[in-house]
Amino acid sequence: MIAARLAPSHPASAHPGAVSRVAAACGLALLTFSLASCSLLAVGGGERTSLASLEGGEALVQSGDGAVFVTGRQGVFRLRGLDDAKPALAPVPIRVRLPAACQFTGAAVQQGWLFAACTTAEHSYLLQGALARSGTALTQIAELKGVALASGMAAGAGDRLFVADSRQRRAALSAVTVTRHTPLAVATAPWFDDQGTGFPNGVQASGGVVYLTSAGRLLAIPVRRDGAAGEARVVLTRMTFLDDFQVLDRGFLLTDYTFNRLLLVNGSGAGLGSFAASTRGPTAVLVAAGPDGKPRVLVTERERGRLSEVRVPDSLQRYLKPTAGP
Repeated sequence: MIAARLAPSHPASAHPGAVSRVAAACGLALLTFSLASCSLLAVGGGERTSLASLEGGEALVQSGDGAVFVTGRQGVFRLRGLDDAKPALAPVPIRVRLPAACQFTGAAVQQGWLFAACTTAEHSYLLQGALARSGTALTQIAELKGVALASGMAAGAGDRLFVADSRQRRAALSAVTVTRHTPLAVATAPWFDDQGTGFPNGVQASGGVVYLTSAGRLLAIPVRRDGAAGEARVVLTRMTFLDDFQVLDRGFLLTDYTFNRLLLVNGSGAGLGSFAASTRGPTAVLVAAGPDGKPRVLVTERERGRLSEVRVPDSLQRYLKPTAGP
């Protein structure tokens, strides 16, 4: 979920954020160094099953009732029939006027609401819609002032959202306070700025901590009692481009965009394994419970333009229990 993926059909000079993830990762050019520093055990291919076509997949979220939503380049979709022979993506209706060329880069579910972020070359916007069994629609929109290139979004505690902004090419996060009424009102304020080399991307909040991927790092930023950001801790560093991730009860599951795989690490960042090497351009990942109780891992494959399910090696299934929310 980074600005580097906006306007992929244009040359880099045509868009302020059009620097490819691979270039960002290999711009580390250190990839020719020993990849042994990743210290991960490869544990199998993790066969992939294509579920549906999806152009520009960026975010995967699940509501409390188990509904799965995914963003594509031009909208938000609900996954239907996951357990059927032919799963399909149904567009979530958008009943507001969007700015021209606004591309969807983030999504979050919070207290019965679905939120989505869309980004143009210079501005970002927040859309909101109530989750309902009769059908969800995005019905309100507001500009995220001060956020140029929203690249990831996560629900925090209360009425707070966290949005990663890749405009400065560093690990910047904004806190967004949402007032749920008509019209939608949002207050956006800078929350965290690493001031280091990075590329803010995936963001998740869990247990009073906000986690952020930035180029090859995963950061943990505690939320202080006054709501401000505490001192950031580097959970892990890899010679690759870490895209999005999911916080698990016993660690993290991350998408490795550069090497086309999923990385599983424990809470201290130590490698537990890697799988799904058959994916191409994995961006977002979501662990959902299957009907047999076993974890089901969904992945957006940007380079192949689809949403897929990957098989989890038996030796790793016990680690894939999602953690509680913020």
